[in-house]
Amino acid sequence: MNSIQQYEKCENLGQGTYGKVYKGINKLTHEVVAIKEIIHSEEEKKEGIQSTTLREMSVLLQFRKHPHIVELKQVILDDTDYKQYLIMEYIDTDLRKMIDQKKITEHMAKKLLLHILRGLYALHSQLIFHRDLKPANILVQNGVAKLGDFGLAKPIGYPINRTHTKEVQTLWYRAPELLLGHFKYSPALDIFSLGCIFYEMLIGEALFKGNSEIDQLIRIFQFMGTPLDWEGFKSMPYYSAKFPQFKSEAEKHLSNYNISQEAKNLLLKMLQIDSTKRITAKEAINDIYFSII
Repeated sequence: MNSIQQYEKCENLGQGTYGKVYKGINKLTHEVVAIKEIIHSEEEKKEGIQSTTLREMSVLLQFRKHPHIVELKQVILDDTDYKQYLIMEYIDTDLRKMIDQKKITEHMAKKLLLHILRGLYALHSQLIFHRDLKPANILVQNGVAKLGDFGLAKPIGYPINRTHTKEVQTLWYRAPELLLGHFKYSPALDIFSLGCIFYEMLIGEALFKGNSEIDQLIRIFQFMGTPLDWEGFKSMPYYSAKFPQFKSEAEKHLSNYNISQEAKNLLLKMLQIDSTKRITAKEAINDIYFSII
């Protein structure tokens, strides 16, 4: 039996842009799994497997045994109902839940950050980036963090279609170059998102809680400083001479919290507004912050 019938759906775990996720059990082995059912419109059903599904499948298959990327166990293409299912390892918690429950110490945040960076480095070294990093997409099992939800993953250098707004990173974790209209993918996008997540693990709340793209950008400028020394800043499509000129408040803001100087230093390297100066995943893994775990 190699169909969705071999699995019993036990619990609806949620729904995203491209699919529903269930907790399920393999009727033959009794293994608990996560079942992602891909949602299609009537028009999409006629076209076959969608690009988002193919992207997620290809990434998960390529990194099937990586310790910090969620494991894809099986792909099921059901001809009877024209649905596709991704059968993945079941992990019962994620960073969103842990942050909301105030369960993360700095020591734990350091370990989880290193795990995420190792997963990102694996992706980036194969010229792939995640493009939708946020706490809910980072799964945690027995203290080990794993990247999940690769529906928006893209090859590095792939041009962004600016009309595909539903495919853009979640606003609170969106890199400033995207907010400024630079529609070209780079691994630096993931690093900025991860910097926002690292702050959230350390402090317990989101750093940039914008309610619009321009509000989000201004909040980043307020924290990091308006990047007047960034060579490409004024040539960005959405640049405005009316942008407020802020000096960085980052050091002053972070001094209010009991976190190590090494953590602050790495955080600011990840949040560099100029993407060409932002630390890479490999550089971050080798940062002095991780010299003692």
